[in-house]
Amino acid sequence: MQENGYPIEIIRTERVGYIVYEDNQQVVAEPFSDTPV
Repeated sequence: MQENGYPIEIIRTERVGYIVYEDNQQVVAEPFSDTPV
């Protein structure tokens, strides 16, 4: 995807937050309220 102009950012953490969506390629999570941005 990066080769086609889509930015890719990998973030790793032990406290992801609330999982909103997940598939084989991606995870979308809403951080916990006490998670610093």
